[in-house]
Amino acid sequence: MIPVDDTGRWLSSTPEYKIRVGIVMSVYIIYLFYITITAIMFVNKAKDKHSGLAQRNTKLVMLQVISGCLMGTVGMISTAFQKWPAFLRLWFTNIGYIVMFAAVIARGFQYIVVSNLHNITSDIANSKNPRLMSMQGQTSLDFVRKSSRLQRSESQSSAFSNTDYDTPTDTIGK
Repeated sequence: MIPVDDTGRWLSSTPEYKIRVGIVMSVYIIYLFYITITAIMFVNKAKDKHSGLAQRNTKLVMLQVISGCLMGTVGMISTAFQKWPAFLRLWFTNIGYIVMFAAVIARGFQYIVVSNLHNITSDIANSKNPRLMSMQGQTSLDFVRKSSRLQRSESQSSAFSNTDYDTPTDTIGK
């Protein structure tokens, strides 16, 4: 039987409590190591404009990583040390949820905007509108007309990213 106080918490002077703290904190260190390494790998891979991760908004993803790490930290510390104040646990968890879900909503909004932008440019490229056809030499719609949707999406990573679009293989419209 594990000795507990009158509130139901383990007594901190017992060896069982110290073993519990040691195990939970070891798992927490592994958790932090895993989160840090995968976040660094994501950022490095997202810098490569030819990878699929370049189309993601790195700032929003890192905001989700930080808020998830904050909530994981609160969970691990409050599990290991039971005498941690409840208001800190609630505040950090609630702030973490708000930040995480705001980033998810922002990424969803970005996806909707970018997909609608691709649909609109595809419709313009395939349009037989005489006004667009008469302005053929005056506008920069040649790129849109002469390329397929796949080529445009490969040359543009996102409407919100800072990716350089000038690639040496982009010879459409020249």
